[in-house]
Amino acid sequence: MGHVTHATGGEKPLDADDEQTPRVLVADDDPGFTRALCQLLRRFGYRPRSVSDSRSAIAELRRTEVDLLIADVHMPGNDSLELLQYVEREHPSLPVIIMTGRPGVSSAVLALRHGAGDYLVKPFDFDELHARIQKLLTRASIESQALRALDTLNSLLPTLSRRGEPTPEEARREREEAEAAAEPSPQWDALSEREREVVETFSSTPAVTDVASALGISVHTVRNHFRAIYRKLNVRSQAELIAFARNRETRVGPS
Repeated sequence: MGHVTHATGGEKPLDADDEQTPRVLVADDDPGFTRALCQLLRRFGYRPRSVSDSRSAIAELRRTEVDLLIADVHMPGNDSLELLQYVEREHPSLPVIIMTGRPGVSSAVLALRHGAGDYLVKPFDFDELHARIQKLLTRASIESQALRALDTLNSLLPTLSRRGEPTPEEARREREEAEAAAEPSPQWDALSEREREVVETFSSTPAVTDVASALGISVHTVRNHFRAIYRKLNVRSQAELIAFARNRETRVGPS
């Protein structure tokens, strides 16, 4: 049975009504461990919820938004990492910390390959877990802010373009830069099937709401996919993403 050692201090009271408090989903089939971990998470200012199997975790992720997932590898319904596969497909930007009481190189590699942000072996010290949680949440916050900034810039582009047409030389240089950024690469193979659908749909209907409607998913989910797509394709703007997709279609044809 795994256990978590108590932290040395620094805990703060939790305001259950504070919407800024990070929401953490804990998935583990050890009730004693889960209870202790949730108590410590509350003391340190998080809003934890707990489930005991992979199916319940997936149902909870479909029902509510969470900011972080902490999950045990070895629990009912997770023999083939079904939970991580679901998160990778539907919530690719959700930070995930995987735990296990039966460490092994293969399980760690598989977990990280399916998008886990970190991997801990039980028993572990809560201070260590707390530090890793803060690191992942900070990274997710930066990515989210960057995506919002890109959305804002994209909404301003029509207004900015009306203020003056580029010269032929400027247009040629911009086209060459976009084509260079869109060179096909093995990074395309790193995208999940859903992420490829998002890219291809966005290239023909470049609006987040239109992509969400076309694929039957929420705008929030589309934005989560964009975070992962930008990272995997190493693009910095929606214009680069569109250029990448259209250049690829020109070279290999529609997928």
